[in-house]
Amino acid sequence: MDIKYEGFELEIVDPCSCLFACISGAHSFGWVTPKSDLDVRFVIFTPIGQLISPFFKHHTQARMENNIDITEYPIDHYLQLLAKGNGNAVDNLFEPKLTEQKEAVQSLQEIVKANIHKGFIGHCLGYSLHIKKDFDIPSRLEKYGIEKLLLCRYRVLLQGMNLFQGQIEHNLPKLLKNWPTLHAQTILIAYTNSVPVAPEILDAAIEETDRLHVGLSEALNKSSLPSFHQSNIVVCLDRWIKQQYLGDKKQGAFNYKGD
Repeated sequence: MDIKYEGFELEIVDPCSCLFACISGAHSFGWVTPKSDLDVRFVIFTPIGQLISPFFKHHTQARMENNIDITEYPIDHYLQLLAKGNGNAVDNLFEPKLTEQKEAVQSLQEIVKANIHKGFIGHCLGYSLHIKKDFDIPSRLEKYGIEKLLLCRYRVLLQGMNLFQGQIEHNLPKLLKNWPTLHAQTILIAYTNSVPVAPEILDAAIEETDRLHVGLSEALNKSSLPSFHQSNIVVCLDRWIKQQYLGDKKQGAFNYKGD
């Protein structure tokens, strides 16, 4: 199965084994430039014989192919990430699809939206702190540029705010419509047009993202959202994966108990 997307070409060898393949990165987040490569994420159904074998373990794999950054998640690892609210896994589930098993994806999306827990927002805060550290690492600044790092931080913090409303959105321009900021739009326009941003605006944006981080952290501390262990997400995902592999032959859901 050959897929073409904005000048990129990709062959999907076995689309039936994919839960989905999605567009991620700049093309999904809303800051494409002429230098942007294409990020594609696959979630693959592991053959059941390998899935249940104690002697076989699928690993997440990453590679570059024709300027396409490809990551393949085996379904078991992907669901583990999703259960904990990993931002990349959540993004991928709701990002634009190149191919998908639509009914299965929609049911998975419904499970996630109904079971948002504190771990989802905690992941946003963790990534925000990671980006803040990058501001002071010359090699990271040289690789990504302060503008892109700021856009990443704005996106993940606004995404965290959106999660409190039970909404999941990965695209920064769309997030800015609901959560306007003082400087993100200016930096976004400049970055996508390869125009320099004044140092004083960059400094102000760093301060603004710091305030957003503090606000999101305080909101999480006061939140009535359940923790990961208090939520039903593992039970729901367990039922879902059994349905995909066993259909009507599935047994009852795994009785998960947190530590």
